[in-house]
Amino acid sequence: MSLLDLIFKVLPFLRRYLGTETKLASLLKLSIYLAERDPQLSPAPKEAVLTCVEVSRQARAYCSRLIVKDLTRKNPTPRDYAIQWRIDFAKPDKYHVTQAAWDDELGELFDEWVSIGKEHYKNAGLWIQVDDEESMNQTNALNRSLSVENLLEILRTDDPVSSHVYRYRQTPYLLLEYEVPKSSKSSRAYFEACSLLLNSHCEMRIWLDLDRSLLAKGELVYEGQNPEGEYVHGEVQQMFTSYNENVQVRPPGWNNAARNTEGKLVIVETKVEILSHHP
Repeated sequence: MSLLDLIFKVLPFLRRYLGTETKLASLLKLSIYLAERDPQLSPAPKEAVLTCVEVSRQARAYCSRLIVKDLTRKNPTPRDYAIQWRIDFAKPDKYHVTQAAWDDELGELFDEWVSIGKEHYKNAGLWIQVDDEESMNQTNALNRSLSVENLLEILRTDDPVSSHVYRYRQTPYLLLEYEVPKSSKSSRAYFEACSLLLNSHCEMRIWLDLDRSLLAKGELVYEGQNPEGEYVHGEVQQMFTSYNENVQVRPPGWNNAARNTEGKLVIVETKVEILSHHP
C-alpha cells in the first residue's frame, strides 16, 4: 500500500482535524471524473435526502465557499474564477463573508462584511458600520443567496432525475442529478442561472456526504443565451464543511469611519483590523 493510499484510507478518521481550507479544497475537486462509482452501495435516496436536509438544517454553524467561473474566457484569470465568496455562518444569523472578483484591468478585488442580526459592518479598505436601509437590505439578500438553505430547498422540493453512490477519498457520497428548474426562485440564487437563459443546456448536481448525512456540495454548469442574445457558458460550485464546529463570527473591534454631526463619514482610525475566517 502506497503512502497516498494509506492517507486516503485513514482520511475519514482524520477529517475532523483537517483545516477548513483543506476540506474546502478537497470538496472543490469532488466530481464524477475523480470519484469512483460504487454500485454495491445503494441507500434509499428519498430517505437519505430527508435525513440530510434535517441534519444540515439543524447545524449550528458551517463554512462554505461559492465559486462562479466564466467558461467563455479564452484566457482564464490567474485565480481561475470570475467571482467567489468565502462564508462563515453561525446561528441564528451571523455571517462573515469575504468577496473576491477579478477585473482584467485592476486585477483581484476584495471586500468583506460581517452581519450579526440587524447589524452590518463592511470593509472595502476601511471598516464602517452600514446604516442605510438599502445597503442593509442588499446585504441581507446576498447573505441568503450564499446560505445552505438554497440547496436544501432544492432537496426538499425537487425530485432528482438520477441518483448514484460514489466514493471519493474513501468517503461515500450520494450524487443527485436534477433537471434545471423552469421557473426562477430568487432564494435559489446562483443555482437558478439556467432559468434566465434561452436555448440553454444545464447540468445540476448535489453531493451528500453519506457518512455524516450532510450536504457537501452543489454544482451547476450552464450554457445558452442571455436575454440580450449573448452566448454565456459558466459554472457554479459551492462547498460546505466544518459543520457544528466552533465557528466564531464577531464584529470588528473598532470602526475606521463614523458619521459626524452633519451625517458625513469621517476617518476616526487608520489601523484596519483583520478578521480571520474559521481555520
